This record gives sequence, structure tokens and C-alpha cells, in this order.
Amino acid sequence: MTTIRILSGGAVKRGVAMVAERFGEGAGLKVECEFTPVPRLLQRMLEGEAADVVVATPAVMDELAAAGRIDPATRGRVGSSRMGIVIHADAPDLPLPDEPAFRAALLGATRIVYNRASTGVYIEKLLAGLGLAEALAPKIAVVGTGSEVMRGVEAGGTGALGFGQISEAMVLMDKGCRVKLAAPLPPVAAKITTYDAAAAAASARPQQAAALARALASSEVKALFAKTGIS
Repeated sequence: MTTIRILSGGAVKRGVAMVAERFGEGAGLKVECEFTPVPRLLQRMLEGEAADVVVATPAVMDELAAAGRIDPATRGRVGSSRMGIVIHADAPDLPLPDEPAFRAALLGATRIVYNRASTGVYIEKLLAGLGLAEALAPKIAVVGTGSEVMRGVEAGGTGALGFGQISEAMVLMDKGCRVKLAAPLPPVAAKITTYDAAAAAASARPQQAAALARALASSEVKALFAKTGIS
């Protein structure tokens, strides 16, 4: 059976995997998916890694297009993931109606976890902009992936909080990770990350890759992605 490969950012993991499985069954293909932080995805693609379809943030896709690594004609929008705060399942609810409440939550936390991907880059800039980077530094834990954020909060107990994509949190909660989503972030911290799909320019199966990229961005799968936290 012919195999094609998706290299994707992790925040859209569950939706991409479901669409890939559905597409593979309909096309008589085996679709393999690998999920990795977007900065690492960019590095790997620029270094010439073989993939058939790429799913990443628009800025990264722009860079890959400029480097000739994706086929711009096949590019389409998959959806957007919202960032949220995750706390331990046994922690009290954490209302965050405004910036003062957000600052108080950060200063009161015993551990703050985020990743090295685009979410983490955003959080580092946010904390610096709020003037909290130095005060919070002793309790910050930076991990590799979104799933490690959730596990880090779980291990950190009721005083821990983490920043991650809501879609990734939903995947881990479904798997039994003892975390929960806090209240929506106040405007000062809100962030929406969009993801696009495109066929890789060097795909050995360009027709199938283009068809899969278009399937990931099609209107027919929007409801499926919505169930995974991607709008």
C-alpha cells in the first residue's frame, strides 16, 4: 500500500489524525502523521526532510514557501487554536476576568509550565511585557511539547499552572491526564494561532499530497476539527 506522510504542528494533532485516517481509507492509502513543535518542524523542513504534507502556522508556511519547500498552490487554512491556562484537576477554579487577576494568578502559582514552541515564545514575551519575567523565573519550567506542559502541571499539583493550546489540553484530558482548563484568558493574554496545510514541494506523490492538503483545509472537515478545539 502506498504511504504518504504528514509533518504537523502538535496543536492540531487530533483533528489532523482523524482527517488523515478518513482520507487514507477513502483513497486506499496509508497516511502516517508525525507531530512536532512548529519551530522544530521549520528547521527539519529547511534541512530537507522528506514529507508529503506540512501543517504549520502561516509565518512558517510563508518561510517554507519562500524556500521552495511547499507548493503554494495547494495551501489552505486548517483552522485556529486558542491558547488557554491549564491547572490541576483538583485545584480550585481560577477566574481570570482581567489583567490584575491574571497577574495575581501568575504570582500565586507554585510552578508555571510552557513549551519551546510558538506558545512558549509568546508567553515569554508576554511575561516580559508585564514586567513579571524576573519575579517568576524561579518557578518557570520550560518543556519540549504541549503534552509535556499538561503532564508538568499534573505533576506540579494544585499550585501549578501551564500555558498551552486548548486543543492539546483536550487530547491529554481525554487520555486521563488530571488537568482542567481555567477560565478564558483576559484580553491582555489572549492568543489565537492559525494553522495552514500544503503539499510539500519535494513529495514523491504530488497528486495524493495535494489532495490530502486540500482535504485538511476543506469545509467538509470543519465540524470535525471543531470537536477537537480547532475553529
